[in-house]
Amino acid sequence: MPAEHRPTAGHKRVVFRYLLSPIEIHGDDAVAELVCVRNAFTDSPSGAVTPTDETHLIDCGLVLRAIGYRGRPIDGLAFDTSRSAVPHEQGRVLNGPAGDVVAGVYVAG
Repeated sequence: MPAEHRPTAGHKRVVFRYLLSPIEIHGDDAVAELVCVRNAFTDSPSGAVTPTDETHLIDCGLVLRAIGYRGRPIDGLAFDTSRSAVPHEQGRVLNGPAGDVVAGVYVAG
């Protein structure tokens, strides 16, 4: 975030930057900057990503750690046990890991 656009008290915001992975946290007495590496999708059908040589610096004062989760099956909905997730293609639920789109059924998260 450029310095000229720094939020003031009462005007905070959250920005989600996708395909970035944190690699370093900088700051003396408090968090000041986060160094991230840009990821790129692989050709894998799993949607896996791999780090590139590109890094980004993000000015920040707070870092929250998200440790992930493991989904649980729902009756009547296909479930990929190897990924602990509902199989999908861009959020559209599939009837199996390599199956067809289930009309009108979506996932997110």
